[in-house]
Amino acid sequence: MWINDPKEFDDLEFVLRKFFKIEGDKFVQSRIAEDLQNYKNVAERNRKNGAKGGRPKKYKKTQNNPSGSKNNPNQEPRTKNQEPLEIDMAISHWNNVAEKVGWAKVKKLTSSRKSKLPNRIKDAGGLGKWKGVIQQAAKSDFLTGKSSNWKATFDFFLSESSFAKVLEGNYQNNGQSSFLSERPEDFTGEATSGKGW
Repeated sequence: MWINDPKEFDDLEFVLRKFFKIEGDKFVQSRIAEDLQNYKNVAERNRKNGAKGGRPKKYKKTQNNPSGSKNNPNQEPRTKNQEPLEIDMAISHWNNVAEKVGWAKVKKLTSSRKSKLPNRIKDAGGLGKWKGVIQQAAKSDFLTGKSSNWKATFDFFLSESSFAKVLEGNYQNNGQSSFLSERPEDFTGEATSGKGW
């Protein structure tokens, strides 16, 4: 630090004496020294714990229901691999129906679609019911564009509010049965695995 004026030296000396203490030939700020010492203590404790194998593992309480299913003890547990297969099967079914009724096929599974589709499958009551809803929706004159210039899209069905309206029968033709009145096994779909889309 360069000081040209004796007044500047006096000001500097005032600040140093007010906020620092002199230890040997060094100025030391007590708060900084305290923080550094705390850091060194934590680092040393972590080093010792690391040498012993690190932090002890936390054990989860076991449940009475080992399958992981809360509501239905006979239901098979969901695995991480099951959801992508469900998504592939749902899209494959959509594309098969879309080709028949003139809807646009799914060509790209965006992150938004990937996050919404499992929720709509769940809203329908499972993959079989999802397929049934799509099959029944394909009979709707409104959703297929027979009664207007508009046609439903895959993203329309992924919208929570639109899908709820479909489930509630808002788009049924007069005399058409409920979207969920069919048995899920009637809608097992054509493709059963793989990315057929």
